[in-house]
Amino acid sequence: MSIDQYLKQTKYAIEQLLQNFSFYSSLYRDLYEKNRKVDSLIFDDYIADPEHPDYKNEIKRWQRNNHEDQKEFCKALSKIDGAGTSKNAIAGAILQIAFMGINIYSNNDSIPETCEELHNSLTKSGSKLNLRKFGVGKTVWGKLPMGLVIYAGRNQYNHFDEHPNFENELVEKILDRLATFRDEDKIFKTNHIKKHNTAQHILGILHWQSYGDYKKDMIEALKN
Repeated sequence: MSIDQYLKQTKYAIEQLLQNFSFYSSLYRDLYEKNRKVDSLIFDDYIADPEHPDYKNEIKRWQRNNHEDQKEFCKALSKIDGAGTSKNAIAGAILQIAFMGINIYSNNDSIPETCEELHNSLTKSGSKLNLRKFGVGKTVWGKLPMGLVIYAGRNQYNHFDEHPNFENELVEKILDRLATFRDEDKIFKTNHIKKHNTAQHILGILHWQSYGDYKKDMIEALKN
């Protein structure tokens, strides 16, 4: 089987998973929009001066509008329960399929230019081998090749419940690099090996909005 055949045989799964991932992302966007619409008497378009002759009418208008907006907000909030766990599970499944594609079809044995220091810091031969094998694809967050980010995300998702017994120095160093790439970003900060929501953030930095995005990146990563 070639990578083209692998992509063809897993196309339906990736398409459905990406659609489901997008659905849960839209729930959060909807919640944000509903929350934004809940008006503040002080800061939004209402007369908040008690001395103003229309103040009492403004209070009534604010209460009426906010009552409806609060109902919509609560309705959106009710849909979120469990969404984070589901979204992360979907992301983990996508990363697993991508991981297997690279694991089977990557013949890369060179060290990516941006990963020489990382490679030299590894103490295990297996870690060095995996860095070269998965060091393929477009450069993403942390100046890391896409394949290494997928490798770390897939292994973290499959083994985060084993912390502190889970030991994979390459995964730890990749996640450390993601965590320290920009100090203001807190996504991967603090005990990232055992975080339950890392997979969805990993998928987010890959920017796979559609099967076409995924296929293009995978073919580009494995073209040699």
